[in-house]
Amino acid sequence: MVIENKKASRKIWQFFILAGIAYLALIVTFIVMEDSLWLSIVSAMFFADLLFFVWMNFQYVYFTISDERVILRYYSIVSLPGKEYKSIEFAASRLKGVDFKESVWGLKANLRLSVRTRRGIATFPKVGLSALSVDKRRKIINQLNEQITKNNA
Repeated sequence: MVIENKKASRKIWQFFILAGIAYLALIVTFIVMEDSLWLSIVSAMFFADLLFFVWMNFQYVYFTISDERVILRYYSIVSLPGKEYKSIEFAASRLKGVDFKESVWGLKANLRLSVRTRRGIATFPKVGLSALSVDKRRKIINQLNEQITKNNA
């Protein structure tokens, strides 16, 4: 089963760009009008929104699991230096642990996977699931937990 958030990622990116254009238009307007109070307020709001998007770590996620492989591909939707495509792929039988954490009333969600290796347990970097719907998050977690149950049987 494939789970991804292509449409949601596109909407988040479009909102980010349109909001940025609107903020910059307002900032230019207040510069021309020489209204330093409103310029300061709008500039602060712009940077607060920018920090919010970076902090939430919205990521495009492509997830698939079979009896043989677990594949998780992802990249940050809003990244300042540019997109850095990342991928986690391993044999499903090596899956050892799933660490899923939600914060800010379920708005921010992160997933961290652990696998068995010859040298012990390896933990992958966290993947942001904030851009996924709650239903898709549950499906991913349930499938991973089912796989762990199979591995421990």
